[in-house]
Amino acid sequence: GFGQSSQMFRSKTGSLRKRLKNVDFEFVDPPFTSKHETIGEGLSWYEFSTISDDEVKWSKFDESLQYINDIFTSRGPFDGVMGFSQGACVAAVLAALHEKNSLPAPVQ
Repeated sequence: GFGQSSQMFRSKTGSLRKRLKNVDFEFVDPPFTSKHETIGEGLSWYEFSTISDDEVKWSKFDESLQYINDIFTSRGPFDGVMGFSQGACVAAVLAALHEKNSLPAPVQ
């Protein structure tokens, strides 16, 4: 999630990992440190800022996809992706891109 590290997510998934003893988990920190006007500063998969009540500006998402591609290249292959908060959004986008066969190799 925004502001959280791979170590924090690792800690939060301890019970799950204990039950899935035969599954290897790889934890990755988000690539950016960002500051949000109401949330504060922290690690981030993408940046966002509120323009108005009904408009939000998003940025750096493509860079995150390239970052993930680099991780898949250097540490993969992987059978799945799991995330929390912002990381869950990224995981959902990866699943949608996979469904459309639109992921860059080797993120397949």
